[in-house]
Amino acid sequence: MATIIFDFDDTLFETHKLKDSIFETMNTWGLPHQTILETYEKSIKKFLHYTPENHLLTINEMTEFNIPDHRISEIKNLDFSFYQGQVTKKILSNLAKNNTLILLTLGDQNFQEFKIAKSGLAPYFHKIQIVPAQKEKFLLAQNYQGQVFFINDKKIENDLIRKMFPHFQVIDFHIKTGSLKRLPVIKL
Repeated sequence: MATIIFDFDDTLFETHKLKDSIFETMNTWGLPHQTILETYEKSIKKFLHYTPENHLLTINEMTEFNIPDHRISEIKNLDFSFYQGQVTKKILSNLAKNNTLILLTLGDQNFQEFKIAKSGLAPYFHKIQIVPAQKEKFLLAQNYQGQVFFINDKKIENDLIRKMFPHFQVIDFHIKTGSLKRLPVIKL
């Protein structure tokens, strides 16, 4: 039995596609694409993590647009299950039978919980941990025994984890360019 730690955004969940859908929805409100992009970047800088609510607040503060708060429901009603890889649930189900699966994600607590719940992936994990910053701080507080895999899309994070936890098998993985079927961990 191994411990398999997965990142969420862009590893198990196609966050880039969700972002495109959110932007398309905002575009139907009459917002120009350039305004959406600029306020997206400013929202992240201002609030540290992205949420549609913070994005909407930034749009209303920094532009001539005045989008009512109730429009957020259009984003929250998007089908979030669409944004997971097609084979993700089946593979996670198989892995969860003989391994401990942990979802370790960085971001806004409420929005991450919302995305994870709406994605339908939560039931496959033995533990879900959302951190505001530095995944390595969470990992340092754990006492993983045996074989540990860390599967994540961010090279900088992965390099740091490799350095701090040399006994971890770190797997660089991005859902946009890879398939969970080809992960070496699947052969356990």
